[in-house]
Amino acid sequence: MLLKLNTERPKKEKLLQELTGDSYSFFERIQNKIFGSPRYDIISIEPDIFKEKPPGRICANLEIRKKGVVVYFRFNHDEYAIATSFHQLTVMKGQNLVIQLNSHRLLLKIPKNNQHLTFARNLINLKAKFLESSNIIPANSKGT
Repeated sequence: MLLKLNTERPKKEKLLQELTGDSYSFFERIQNKIFGSPRYDIISIEPDIFKEKPPGRICANLEIRKKGVVVYFRFNHDEYAIATSFHQLTVMKGQNLVIQLNSHRLLLKIPKNNQHLTFARNLINLKAKFLESSNIIPANSKGT
């Protein structure tokens, strides 16, 4: 879900909270070692929301929440958020980081520091822990 946060921000924050859950509290962040993501440079977003204008350098920050992930970025003096639950999140790493959120695909340039590895490891571990505790049974498993 892509949201433009400049107008009606409280209403849109409530939508984000319904989709991705609450943010972790300060103590939960310290206890679970969940710190902010490094600043990623956006290479591309599909479908193209920039209307084929070369955007220049756009940076994104990812926030891990209790039931999902929110990607924040700014473009043309507007703040945007793309949110998804862990069920619809796919993370792939190659030369760049590819994040697929329900209807959007982000290609992000990985910064040259170790903070990325820590963040990616936390993201994957929290997604696995959430999916493990959820009540959804995979389609190819046998129900008892």
